[in-house]
Amino acid sequence: MFIIGLGTNAVATIPSNVTNIASISTTVYEMMDGSLCYCLAGKTCSMPAAIYWDVVEQIGNVYSINRNKTLVRGMQTDCFVANGLFSSTLECYYDSSCLELLVSNTTAFTPLNATIPSKFSIDSRVQDLMNELMLEEIDSSYSLEMYYPHCAPLTCMYSYTHRVELLTIITSIIGLVGGLNTNLILIIPLIADIMLIIKRKLFVSSTNELVQAAPGRIILISYTTIHEASKKKVCHP
Repeated sequence: MFIIGLGTNAVATIPSNVTNIASISTTVYEMMDGSLCYCLAGKTCSMPAAIYWDVVEQIGNVYSINRNKTLVRGMQTDCFVANGLFSSTLECYYDSSCLELLVSNTTAFTPLNATIPSKFSIDSRVQDLMNELMLEEIDSSYSLEMYYPHCAPLTCMYSYTHRVELLTIITSIIGLVGGLNTNLILIIPLIADIMLIIKRKLFVSSTNELVQAAPGRIILISYTTIHEASKKKVCHP
């Protein structure tokens, strides 16, 4: 359990006779309606913030807030300071009399002007202001012509995401198939001719031999080898 430094959610006490053991007690607030609120984990005890003119009555870890006090307009207190801040409003800063309760020298502070147009009202919670980043409006206009001369980027990258139409997909497929058919018509005959030439050179060889058989007769012997097979041809004049 985290203990806030202001002791708003828990109080750690160290007995005088034991110096190395601390006792942690959850803070309990007696609300304005008389009920008790325990600052347990995940629980809030939101209540109007006030300035107490008398000493707050404390019995153990129970604080009674039903004392002589002046409420601070719009401000809330809670077990955790952040929770109290987010649930508060800025109404006190628009009221000079309320502002005097918070600061001793009011000449250094000027109340906020409630007549200035704003999308936030004076009773808007701080949480609502934070959700809007305390911005009145966001100007989303842009100009690439003004951006480049001002920033002078060395490189520029962008991505464009869009949904392709069905007609575009069909047209692209038809164009791809048509182009593939045209390329195959031109390439396949050329590949076939090259394969035939390679086959002839690797697997076919011919040898012609002239033999003198008898006077006046010449025998032409031709050897053609295809895959280690041989043929003989005898030609007569």
